[in-house]
Amino acid sequence: MMQVDEKSSGKEKKKSKKKRAEKEKLTDLPDPESDEALSGQARKALLYAYAQFNDPPNWKFNKARQNWLIRNVWSDQAIPSTYLPLVTRYLADVQGGVRENLVKMCQTQLASTAPTAPEAVDTTDVPKASEQAEEVQAKIEEPKEVASLVERHARANAILAVLNT
Repeated sequence: MMQVDEKSSGKEKKKSKKKRAEKEKLTDLPDPESDEALSGQARKALLYAYAQFNDPPNWKFNKARQNWLIRNVWSDQAIPSTYLPLVTRYLADVQGGVRENLVKMCQTQLASTAPTAPEAVDTTDVPKASEQAEEVQAKIEEPKEVASLVERHARANAILAVLNT
């Protein structure tokens, strides 16, 4: 009799492993738990959002985590692009004033424009060498700002797309 019980418990373990693997495959979202590049707060907030879709019965609303996600959604360092689908899917379900504020934030991001091309240099006013160096440095840093702005616009469009559906 004991052998039968041991065999059935072994089958149950295999079934539970299969069910767990199937659950993990159900969500096509990246799991932030194994990402070492994330900061502690980012990992906690992304795991919170991930749990809503991967483990709904055990997920519990956490205002602080939600606020962190909303505050940091524009930062590519805090929330890498690989996790943007997870965050946008989470934000699609926000309600009330948070949703309205998020729409306004997205519209504000989209209203901001990219820096314009450098103005023509007036040759009558010859700047000092240090001023020229500062201008060159500013022009070097400008592409980073443009890339950041493009990324913010892309994120704002993605969030607005899920909020308007």
